[in-house]
Amino acid sequence: MSRYFQEMTTNNLYGIDVERYCNDRTFSSSGKIFSDFCSTNYLGIDYREELFTASADFLRQWGSLTQWARLEADCNIFKQLESMIGEMLGYSKVLLSHTISNSCTSNIPTIVGRNALMICDTYLHPVVKTGCKLASLKNSQIVKFDVDNLNHLESILKENESIERKFIFVDGVHSLGRYIAPITELQYLCQKYNSWLFVDDAHGFGILGENPSSSNPWGLGGGGVIKFAGGNSHRTFYTSSFGKAFCTHTAFTAIPDEYENNISIDADHYVYSAPISPSLVGMVHAALKINAQTGDAIRQDLHAKIRHFVEGLAQLNIPYYSVNNHPAIHVICGKIENVYRWNTILLGHGVFAGIRVFPLTPKNESGFRFAITATNTYEQLDNALKALSLCCSEQF
Repeated sequence: MSRYFQEMTTNNLYGIDVERYCNDRTFSSSGKIFSDFCSTNYLGIDYREELFTASADFLRQWGSLTQWARLEADCNIFKQLESMIGEMLGYSKVLLSHTISNSCTSNIPTIVGRNALMICDTYLHPVVKTGCKLASLKNSQIVKFDVDNLNHLESILKENESIERKFIFVDGVHSLGRYIAPITELQYLCQKYNSWLFVDDAHGFGILGENPSSSNPWGLGGGGVIKFAGGNSHRTFYTSSFGKAFCTHTAFTAIPDEYENNISIDADHYVYSAPISPSLVGMVHAALKINAQTGDAIRQDLHAKIRHFVEGLAQLNIPYYSVNNHPAIHVICGKIENVYRWNTILLGHGVFAGIRVFPLTPKNESGFRFAITATNTYEQLDNALKALSLCCSEQF
């Protein structure tokens, strides 16, 4: 993978120098202003005063860092936050971590243990794959399946019924808008074949919620893909982060009651590393409060902006992925050679979107992830559509 990233960096497509960022979802680089469509701060609350105030309050009370590993001494602010998250999700056990990457590399090997079978979706996020690869060092095996082919998954489970420890790994919402995982069907197979489900819901948490309807296609509350699907916590590990929709920086893993091992004394992260900063705990408290008070209204406004954008893409006949009008939209330009031309046009019109090429996408589906946030304006969306129309024009 690094070879492709090196190619992008060499051609000045990655690593853009940001000089200043503003609260209208713009930034300056080399004296030019760009609209930011690379940020996944979906709810757009990153400049809300409530986050700054809560962060400062927790800093004054607890200092900049709690210096112990949680196994040695455990500040009650962490336990309280874990309880709040658990109540939102419908889990009784939740463990905080710094990032989803940290959760995966530390927790997955601990959860999986030895002599297990890990069944991973083909499009599983790379950080989850890394956790699975680390777990495979304990004599565990990795096999792949396609999340849209549950018959194949069931055949794998049938063939390996004799293996005591079986784990299915999926993204709750694919980061390039391909799919929303069929949670209830996966949970049924886990019950039927005595297996466990591990869901990475980085892009569903804070966007999807319970009781979706025609008037609220994302559902209510922002509690994530399991709530959205009408699933439950049984035999299901759930990991996500406040670093996407909620615009701050703390991750967590929710643990099903049936799992009896104590991850907090087995995973290196909790044994040897300091926990998150108290300032982050304060910001998450504030983000959860905003979500409870106005989150659904913010999501309604965001959903309308996404509809506007994808309708524009459809009018331009530009192929894209955006499952259920999710704010992570993969706009496809085809071969990697097209990325260079399209990126020149987009940047020339002050549009910054995330480049996605193989191996993050199939080789013929290179393109740009447009992450729409609540603070992106209709003017910015229309300017992006205008630039994309030029990308498609043979007159350029």
